[in-house]
Amino acid sequence: MEEGGDYQYSLDDDEEDSSTSSVSLTPSPKKASNKALITKFFDFLKSDSELNTVLAGYFCRIFLSIFSTNTKKVLWYLYVKKSEVIDDLKRHLYLQSIAEVVSKLIAYTKSDMLKDKYEE
Repeated sequence: MEEGGDYQYSLDDDEEDSSTSSVSLTPSPKKASNKALITKFFDFLKSDSELNTVLAGYFCRIFLSIFSTNTKKVLWYLYVKKSEVIDDLKRHLYLQSIAEVVSKLIAYTKSDMLKDKYEE
């Protein structure tokens, strides 16, 4: 086991032993598929009914943490891969936590566009 190494957890759909869960929580040096996890995370927003305010607050905190460490990957996921998440965010703007997420996305996109403009 590598010290200080970044180990990721994977979701294995094709487990050989059917008696075990399909979620493997053992550290693996292999690149893990975080797509299922991030998709599940954003599925929280798919509800047409009002979201729980406390859970939306936790969603915001987790999103901001992920966004601060993986900004470009999150932006690519939101704008290219899963653009419907933006619609889901708009649907729940009545919550302060979701508005904070949208505000952060707008602020970063605006600052990124300004950087590109002045670099030319």
